[in-house]
Amino acid sequence: MAKALAFVQDNNIRSIKDLEELVVATADDYTKIHSALKATEARLTKVNLMIKTGQYLANKDVYRQCLNSKNKADFREPHRAEITLYEAARKYLQ
Repeated sequence: MAKALAFVQDNNIRSIKDLEELVVATADDYTKIHSALKATEARLTKVNLMIKTGQYLANKDVYRQCLNSKNKADFREPHRAEITLYEAARKYLQ
């Protein structure tokens, strides 16, 4: 009860009409924020795809060299980071 009273006082609510207006304003804010969040999530998905595609393309030649090398273990060790990025990107894109 004390929290409700503090909320009413903090938001200068003096009538049911004031409370209804606050509810409508809060719902509008929620809708705007939710829409912005969904747009940001969609943008992040696209950016993540571009990053993975870039990692795939940037490291494809190193991976191909590894596959064609006579001693794969010796080739893989100094190129472990590139090969790991390529494999992760390939898996993500599949």
